Amino acid sequence: MNIKKTFVAATLTIAIAAGAGSMASAAGAGQGAGQGSGQGGAKVEQICANKDTIVAKLTARQGELTQRIAELTKAKDAASASGHAALATRLERRIARLTERLTKVTKRIAGAPAWIAEHCA
Repeated sequence: MNIKKTFVAATLTIAIAAGAGSMASAAGAGQGAGQGSGQGGAKVEQICANKDTIVAKLTARQGELTQRIAELTKAKDAASASGHAALATRLERRIARLTERLTKVTKRIAGAPAWIAEHCA
């Protein structure tokens, strides 16, 4: 066997072994927080310990996101008016990402009191 074939065989063997090892570790860590693992209870306890500040922090984050979206919208309008189309496109993408985050935060604010009432008795 020439050196090139030996090298390819060794590389392939290492890659297969590494893949099998990572799959085994992923299978062992397959349970996330709150899905029956030991960490789920600790996470719920931590959230319940901070239940008084959760909604306030989420509301503050919602205000920050709203303010940032307004700033970026002004910048996008200015960029469009001055003929900077590439900049306006980048700002539109950023606004879209922040709008998605704002939607998630708003849903969390709406669902937080019910979740706290259910889990933090």
